[in-house]
Amino acid sequence: MKKVILFILIPVLLGGLLLTLPVLAQPSRVPHENPSRVSATTDTAALLLQYSNIFYNINRKEYNNARNLVGEMSQPELPADLRYLVDQYNELCRQLIHVINSLDAALTEATRLIEEKHSDAAIPLLADAEVLMEDAGMVTTEIDAATQQMARMTGLSADAAPAQYKERYDRLMNSLQQLKRLTEEFRILQQTLLQSQLKQQAELVPTRLTLAVPDASFFSGDNITVTGLLSSNGRALANRRIAIITDNITDNITLATADTDPNGAYTTDIIIPGKWSQYYNDREHFTAPLVLRANFTPVPGNDPNLSASESPPVSIDVSFYPTRLDLSVPDNVYPGVPFFLNGQIISRGGTSERGIQILLDDNEYPIATQNATGSFSIEVNTPPQISADEHYLTIFAEPAGRSGGTSVKQKLLILRQLPVRVDIQVAPLVVLSRPLSISGQVYYGNQPMPDAGVMIQWQNSASIVNTDHDGTFTASLPTSIGISIFYRQDIEITVQPTGGLPLSTRLTHPVFTVNPLTLFFLLVLIIAPLLRARRTRRLSAPQIIPAATSMPAHLSITPAEIAVKPGFAGRICAAYRNSLRAIEASTGTFMSPPTTLQEFLGATTAIPAPASQPFTALTNLTEAALYSACELDEDAAVRAEKLASVVQKELYHGTP
Repeated sequence: MKKVILFILIPVLLGGLLLTLPVLAQPSRVPHENPSRVSATTDTAALLLQYSNIFYNINRKEYNNARNLVGEMSQPELPADLRYLVDQYNELCRQLIHVINSLDAALTEATRLIEEKHSDAAIPLLADAEVLMEDAGMVTTEIDAATQQMARMTGLSADAAPAQYKERYDRLMNSLQQLKRLTEEFRILQQTLLQSQLKQQAELVPTRLTLAVPDASFFSGDNITVTGLLSSNGRALANRRIAIITDNITDNITLATADTDPNGAYTTDIIIPGKWSQYYNDREHFTAPLVLRANFTPVPGNDPNLSASESPPVSIDVSFYPTRLDLSVPDNVYPGVPFFLNGQIISRGGTSERGIQILLDDNEYPIATQNATGSFSIEVNTPPQISADEHYLTIFAEPAGRSGGTSVKQKLLILRQLPVRVDIQVAPLVVLSRPLSISGQVYYGNQPMPDAGVMIQWQNSASIVNTDHDGTFTASLPTSIGISIFYRQDIEITVQPTGGLPLSTRLTHPVFTVNPLTLFFLLVLIIAPLLRARRTRRLSAPQIIPAATSMPAHLSITPAEIAVKPGFAGRICAAYRNSLRAIEASTGTFMSPPTTLQEFLGATTAIPAPASQPFTALTNLTEAALYSACELDEDAAVRAEKLASVVQKELYHGTP
């Protein structure tokens, strides 16, 4: 009966003394490189939904989003019979995005030129748009045929196809019809613009514009004066705004503006823009051509009958000192984790401040812009949604003064997302009458994760908290009392990272609970009969008055009898026996049969002090093991063995 009580009480007492346990949280599922990629189970409905989203973005003229979705579809894990078809479909989608994007850009620019009365400049753009519309029609037809083939291969054309597949297939076909309507809208716009261009040429009065520069060669950063004349049919046009632009008119890069005088002449100063070069030479400067143009655009309402005009291009030679850009890029980075890009700008043209622009994957992710002189260190934030793969980092150092601009392109290896790790502190044994207190710390890799959402669920309760700046959190949940005495319950913890990280983490942590009310009644049921039986035996047993006895002061025992005791007492006697051999071998003093343990202890005066004290304590323990009525436990046996080890080490090896 005593063993039953101990079996129940020991877990209860030890539960409050156990240390809290840290837990390494692993993702609740193995994350894909991108959650929107097609799964290995050939989810046809997901394929249809993805292509519908691609066409939806094209119809909304969000071409970059559509291009990204196609890239995520580039390596699906599919059976052999569908892989070729999907690869073909993806290539057609890429072609369609390129054609529609180019068509949209050409018509948009043509619209701007016609609105600004640059009807002559709009002619080649409208011609390009006509060719692009034919390409769009052919690609759309091929996509339509590939869609029908996919429907036959996946069984979507059958009447027994699942409703979910049918719904998404219909959505895909509707998106294709919208693409055809978009192409038709572009065709109507192209025809409208062509008619407007022809009408402008017939109605507007032509203008003539000239541009002159003082020399044919300059250094970048030089300030020069340019002049010119604006006229119409030989008549000077006064008070008209003239813009001096570079050779890239579609980007509308304006270097300076000036107004014409009564004679139609204009004069203005411009700063020669810097040039770019990928090559570096520290001994001489480079020379590159630069084309300048003067541009006149009539102001709406002021010059309703004048056409816009542009001067003949003027080409000059621009000299500049090349720039070298030395960079130090980390070997590996992770999505959503910032890193430092260190570099140095070197040029004979000086170390004046210049802009540094950092792009990831050819302008898909512009991630940093900063001014720098000489050495620099820029913190770069990688997008959390970027795929784990090999990417390209492009760093631009803009021109400054007589120093040209340059750029460097380097590979950047982005690894899979770091695991979200959660260290949890909670008592492993919980008394159900008290609230459950839990605390912990959330890490992303080795860095604390602030402001992460942490949801804790236990029994029928839940608590949602956010981590502090150091990633720590604390929560308290109420407990409910059931009928079980001692059982296990799992705490479920879900962490939602911040900063756009797509990977959430879910983990469970075991906690053992004890019901004090049920345990109390159980102990009462066990102990009450035990106490009653004991009281009954005491009342019925005869009274025995023990005779006075006394233990002799010294009891003798033979050395051979010391090591024959069983259990823990035997271990203590064995430890004493080992020490006895060491003392006899070291001092030459032997224990004779009639000698008591205390007499032998008094006779061993020759052993050194570091061994004397442990041997005295060991002697006392051995006497207790031999003669005491109380049973010694394992702790006493372990202590005796440690004392014997000290004695033997001291006698055989001495104190170092």
